Amino acid sequence: MSKYKPNDPVVILTPHGFQVGIALEQKEVRESPVYKVRLPNMQPTWYPEKSLNPYFPKCPVCKREMSLTSDNRIEEHHHNSKVCYGSYTPYELRTP
Repeated sequence: MSKYKPNDPVVILTPHGFQVGIALEQKEVRESPVYKVRLPNMQPTWYPEKSLNPYFPKCPVCKREMSLTSDNRIEEHHHNSKVCYGSYTPYELRTP
């Protein structure tokens, strides 16, 4: 089972520092999973799963790190028993 799904945001350490990218696809190489990742201003490249970390975008209202739903929206979350206004906000990770 894949750790990351297509379009999941991931963080990877590159020679230019930590960068956020998008996981595009996954395959097995020598029984180890590798992922094709699109980083800003770079061609998609294959990286081993162990070099990737999940990326959790921040809610635009409360600034908490949140997961994304399957349609790339901030997941529902609550403050003082009320739904945060940032829930369900569309999130676009900008990678050319």
